Amino acid sequence: MNFKLKSINTNLSNVKRFINVSIQNIKFNHSDNNPEEIYNESLSSKTQKLKGGPTEGLLDPNDKSINSNIRNQKTISKKFDAPYYDYENLNLETLETIYNTSQNASVTEQNPAEDLGATSFQTVDNFNQYIKDNVDVAGYGTRAGVVAAGLSLISGYNFATGKRLRYSQPYRQAQIQEGIVNQNFYLDCSSFAWWALYNGGFKIPTNSSGYQYSPYTGDQISWARNTNSLKPVNTGKPGDFLIYHQSQARAHIVLIVGNYDGGYYCAEFSSPKNGAVVSKRSYEDLTYNGYQVMDMEEYYSNPENIK
Repeated sequence: MNFKLKSINTNLSNVKRFINVSIQNIKFNHSDNNPEEIYNESLSSKTQKLKGGPTEGLLDPNDKSINSNIRNQKTISKKFDAPYYDYENLNLETLETIYNTSQNASVTEQNPAEDLGATSFQTVDNFNQYIKDNVDVAGYGTRAGVVAAGLSLISGYNFATGKRLRYSQPYRQAQIQEGIVNQNFYLDCSSFAWWALYNGGFKIPTNSSGYQYSPYTGDQISWARNTNSLKPVNTGKPGDFLIYHQSQARAHIVLIVGNYDGGYYCAEFSSPKNGAVVSKRSYEDLTYNGYQVMDMEEYYSNPENIK
């Protein structure tokens, strides 16, 4: 009798293990990459990190020291010469490196296809794949995924080309698609906010009639007011936005990508002069200029908002 019970328990354990492995393989198979170009390993908050100097917090796609029991959970491309980060756990040293690299870059005078053609990416499609890989690693349809989308676009471009993407006011709706959508791609501040949200795995917010709030700061702050999402300036987290709107000509919105004591690291399409850049903004300056936090917690936590 004891032998039969032990045999049954063993079989049940094997079945459970098979189901769990199958679920993991399905759950994290969001990427459409060629398997030969993928390095499978877990990149959760428990992942290995490079240590020492300004690269601490930078994920190494060639590091095979991850424990075998958490392999094959998420994927990351190792094809391109560009940084891969643990977007859930960006530390101050890493954020400062990202910030300094962006500050030292100059606004490009070329289109993205020309800039990227001189890098390991070679094409816009490959750069878009890099963005998707980073979002998948951070978590598609998560707060970290939105940060990954915004930083991969701006900081990834800084690292790869030594340049900043241009700022302009495009036909915004046409640009809010996955990745860089054409050779003359550029955004302004408000279209970048919705671009990061969309590429991070979320739908664009809609009103009670089902119409999307357009990528204008006036509409974005109206949505935030209607959903009681405007909070004090010192309450933001990575994945939230900072916004102010005094008039159509005096308005701005940025994506929070990290915190420091007394302020935020932000990703933004700043101005025609400054282009797309990673910036640092203090609570004091933000308060003086009338910014508020656009708290996205409720929106991110609703599964119906995931694409």
